Amino acid sequence: MPNGIGSMTGLQTLSYFMVGEEKIGFAGIRELQGLNLLKGELEIRGLDHVKSVGGARGACLMTSKTKLSKLTLSWGCSSDVEDEDVVRSRSKEVLEGLQPHPNIKKLKIAEYPGAEFPTWMQMGDPLSSFPRLSHLTLLFLLFLHNLEEWLLDWKENESLPALQSLKLYSCHQLKSLPVQLCNLISLKSLQIVSCYNLLSLPHELTRLTSLERLIIKDCRGLRSLPCLAMQGQKSSLRLLYIDGCEELTSQLELQHLTALEALHLSHCSELKFSIQDLQYLTALKFLKVDPSIDLPESVKARVLVRF
Repeated sequence: MPNGIGSMTGLQTLSYFMVGEEKIGFAGIRELQGLNLLKGELEIRGLDHVKSVGGARGACLMTSKTKLSKLTLSWGCSSDVEDEDVVRSRSKEVLEGLQPHPNIKKLKIAEYPGAEFPTWMQMGDPLSSFPRLSHLTLLFLLFLHNLEEWLLDWKENESLPALQSLKLYSCHQLKSLPVQLCNLISLKSLQIVSCYNLLSLPHELTRLTSLERLIIKDCRGLRSLPCLAMQGQKSSLRLLYIDGCEELTSQLELQHLTALEALHLSHCSELKFSIQDLQYLTALKFLKVDPSIDLPESVKARVLVRF
């Protein structure tokens, strides 16, 4: 990105901004400072070139970018040879300075090399809080290879009230999910893909009564699943997709998932469930299971089966 774009203060559309090294004549992130009329979608790449929290705050995402609805924050592979701990620490500081305005609806964070999130993604502090993103409908975390723990210091009734979709892709070191995610009362879709060290999901998942899609794929270390619906509880789950979780040894309780329309269980040889539970799934239209499973005739008669 060439220098000088920051002088175009009347600019309303900038879908892509590549942060360069200012010392060799490319646009630094401060070029975004005066572009306060930007609206719609903005993707900022090359955040490995931002070296301080002050530099990140120079983009004025929190204070001035009130019309943006979708924001992507993406790092990359820096050519600099640096100590890994230094990179992780600086990345956290940079992300701290990139807190978006509360009007943002979709937030994607990609290739973030930090080992933990900044305070605005953890805390319920009214001065600096992730929960203040009250319009956020999508949160997508992608290729966060060093993230080991996601902490949320939310109070009992705090959450992201509008969040409908949460995607966690290739967070290889992440070992657990925060219990407070179960406060997401509007969440309809939860996708967890290639999180190899994730061992379990919070038992409080039953509180996600709006959840319609649960996709878990290639989570090699996942060993247990919580109950997805309790007796007498209305379940909204329509799609349950579990694939490539060979260590998963839970007993999957299906009988209370009465809204379930599609069930995909593949490459999970240790996962247990009762064949008889399938007869309670009266809304079921699509089923993919291990071909060795002998399905009841009543299920075969009304369901499209794939092996």
